[in-house]
Amino acid sequence: MRRKIVGILMCMMLLAAVPIAAGMTINNSKEEPANIFDFTTIHGFVVLKRSVDGGRNLRFFAIRIHYTTVSLNGDHRSGVLKLRPLMIPNSMKGYFGQFYIFASFMGSID
Repeated sequence: MRRKIVGILMCMMLLAAVPIAAGMTINNSKEEPANIFDFTTIHGFVVLKRSVDGGRNLRFFAIRIHYTTVSLNGDHRSGVLKLRPLMIPNSMKGYFGQFYIFASFMGSID
């Protein structure tokens, strides 16, 4: 009887140790820093636009923004950003109206 209880306790301890070991992951991802050689095009709906940093950047709240970023080495990244604040450089080229933006600029938004 005693062996049975000890066996059950050992199984319970092993079952508790497996999820702990499985939950421990090592993050070896090497994220690239924002590159000034990226070229980004965005378009979508925005609200609450304003100038920050002495007019060097534009900050706004993106309702829905489509973006495409092309790197110097030819990598393409694109996606949709919804309901989040964004900041882009004021040196952008394009249209930045009251509720809509269509612009291109050097750098990336993510």
